Amino acid sequence: MLGVPELPLLVVDHPLGGLALERVHARAEQALEQLLALPGFAR
Repeated sequence: MLGVPELPLLVVDHPLGGLALERVHARAEQALEQLLALPGFAR
């Protein structure tokens, strides 16, 4: 996986273009939840 198997990645469903702003915000919230759940993430 990209030569760095321990590299954490966030998954954001695509496409984002053409979505209502509310749906873009929902996907951003999902990405934020993933980010905050990463081990060692400093808040």
